[in-house]
Amino acid sequence: DLPGAIAEFREAVALDPGYGRGYTNLGSALARSGDFTEAVSVFQRALTLEPNSLAAHLNLGRALRETGDLEGALEHLRRLVAADPGNAGIQYELAQTLRQSGDLPAAVAAFERALEIEPELREGYYGLGVALKELSASARKPGPPPAGAGDDVYKRAQESAARGDLNTARDDLADVLRRDENHVEARNLLGFILGQRGDLASAVAHLERAV
Repeated sequence: DLPGAIAEFREAVALDPGYGRGYTNLGSALARSGDFTEAVSVFQRALTLEPNSLAAHLNLGRALRETGDLEGALEHLRRLVAADPGNAGIQYELAQTLRQSGDLPAAVAAFERALEIEPELREGYYGLGVALKELSASARKPGPPPAGAGDDVYKRAQESAARGDLNTARDDLADVLRRDENHVEARNLLGFILGQRGDLASAVAHLERAV
């Protein structure tokens, strides 16, 4: 009952206006409800009471990103990375925000750092693939993609991956790359699959070669 939770958290901070954690809880509930504008204000209040609260900085960074204030979000996320550089989740949030801000090289580096810390962070492989693809697109002149030699096999690999048959998809993608080593989509998908299987080094190598 999200509206009920919000009401309870409002009551809690009204009873104890100096309870920083109460504002963090209220802000989190507001963010889950989609009210990011008020959530930003509430998280800022939490930080005036608890300036070193990592949770408040993280939540404020996310809320600012949702309102479109990417520079404000990056300020808080960079502070978190400095305070806790071994936290894969924070590195991932930083990477996502950097990508949205258009700083693709920095986003790629942050995604890679997140995956170094936590090789099983599946969303990290997807985010890295997207950032590398956008980086590649930004460096190329627009134009229709040429037909690849292994497109039919690649489509079959996509279908296998969608069914969860990652071994067959991996083998088909390897076949595509034997036919056309520059098949960008095959490298992206193979990198994602290898990442899910825990082969971080190979996954990153394929994702980077896709650029």
